[in-house]
Amino acid sequence: MPTANYEQLCQRLSDLRAHLLPPQFSDTGDYADEQNDRTLGYRLLVHAEIEAFLEERARQTAIEAVKKWKNEGKVGHALTNLLAFSFRKQRALGPTDLRDEYTGRGVRLEKVVDDVLRAFFAKIENNRGLKEYHVLRLLIPLGVRPKRIDQSWLNTLNSFGVARGEVAHSSKQTQQPVDPKSESETVEVILRGLREIDETLATLT
Repeated sequence: MPTANYEQLCQRLSDLRAHLLPPQFSDTGDYADEQNDRTLGYRLLVHAEIEAFLEERARQTAIEAVKKWKNEGKVGHALTNLLAFSFRKQRALGPTDLRDEYTGRGVRLEKVVDDVLRAFFAKIENNRGLKEYHVLRLLIPLGVRPKRIDQSWLNTLNSFGVARGEVAHSSKQTQQPVDPKSESETVEVILRGLREIDETLATLT
């Protein structure tokens, strides 16, 4: 069952579809310049909403995992993986670089968990896109296995991220006309995959 976050995302993208794309698509694919600008705006705004959704779901999953441990003593899959992922990265630095404050006596486990949570939040705050790399670095530390994510869906998301960058970082003179129907269909594909991600995250805490 999808979360309220996913339902809100669907509603927001539906609103953007109604506000910025034509009610009926052209059979010939011909659109006025004004509609082309609206479609490019649709791409940018949809990208922002999806990126924010993934970041918030990653944040919520981590928070919920820590809450369950603190309140109920349950160590879920997400918390186990956050801890393992964090310390695996530290070990990769080498013993002379660690300065590991957790090896001394008297350090509470809660401090370890809180520090790991803050580090993950910092990673979320520094996220800058929807390409495959950006998505996986949000999901893998929570225990989502890459093999469970459809590669064709990731490819679609990656292409959408590249297309967004082309709009955001180039002038109109260098941009190709876009097809509103194609944009809408791409977003529908992305939404279906996001539902699976959303439901997977809900099982990890």
